[in-house]
Amino acid sequence: MRPGIVSHALRFLCLGALLVAADRVLLRRSSAGESERGAIEIDAERIDALRKGWIARGGTAPDHAVLAALIEAEIDDEILLREARKRGFESEDPVVRARLARNVGFISGADERAGRAGDSARVDLALALGIARGDLVVRRRLIERMRAELGAGEHEPPSEREIDARFARDRELWLGSPRLRLSHVFLSRDRRGAALVSDALALRREIAAGRLEFADAIARGDPFLLGHSPSDRSQAELSRSFGAAFAIAVFALEPGQVSEPIESPYGLHLVRVHERTLARPAELEAARARIAAELARERADGSLRVALSRLRDGYEIRIAKVER
Repeated sequence: MRPGIVSHALRFLCLGALLVAADRVLLRRSSAGESERGAIEIDAERIDALRKGWIARGGTAPDHAVLAALIEAEIDDEILLREARKRGFESEDPVVRARLARNVGFISGADERAGRAGDSARVDLALALGIARGDLVVRRRLIERMRAELGAGEHEPPSEREIDARFARDRELWLGSPRLRLSHVFLSRDRRGAALVSDALALRREIAAGRLEFADAIARGDPFLLGHSPSDRSQAELSRSFGAAFAIAVFALEPGQVSEPIESPYGLHLVRVHERTLARPAELEAARARIAAELARERADGSLRVALSRLRDGYEIRIAKVER
């Protein structure tokens, strides 16, 4: 048998299978009755699919709280999908139409260009056959389209005061923490024993009196495994290397200032801060733009939650018992 004949035969078989499937779908819809149209049922099979999907993504089984959240998200998606269909998105959304036309075009072996254009006859056929109901791409598109629709209410843009407040609250998140370039004279507790404090104070007095350059003081101190001039360090990084109390004391210093002896788990340190690096103006403006976008997203999410809560009142939700 020639390849072309085989290809056409396969397409007719696919089309026949679709017709049978569509007939069964329509029969189920009819037998469900009017009372089922406002019901959403999350049965044991659906819950098991959610559980397996989570395991496939993360490798571990969801605990009870995670599974409950997955079920709630599934209910939200089902509501969004049904509301999108009620609003006619399934037949008028350009992305959905193109997808359906391509699907029918593949089955019939027709020109692909008509499919890309969302040929009306093919779309009508796809809708009549119920192809859209089983297409995951169409499902996701309708859900996201409805999500955007419900979240797109009339929102005032974030005010400067709101942006300033969010920036002040999460400054380090948006800009990163300030960073220091510093040098330190190290005096080892193990090497100096009881003379540790007196040696440190003597060096500090010589530096303060101008009789000893800081670089020379480093040489008169003890070797330090992590080096004497850590550069571009945040407070968190200094805390990990030298301890929290050391990091707090160092970040309280002004640039150019030589500290009194500061204790760490290793001994005592005389610290000079050379430079404190803060965010540049361009970084500040970029952060403010990101904050404004985040605030706008939060408002849209709030509108979506309110709308979904109202829509839920129109549905009867049935959830199978979840085994712990």
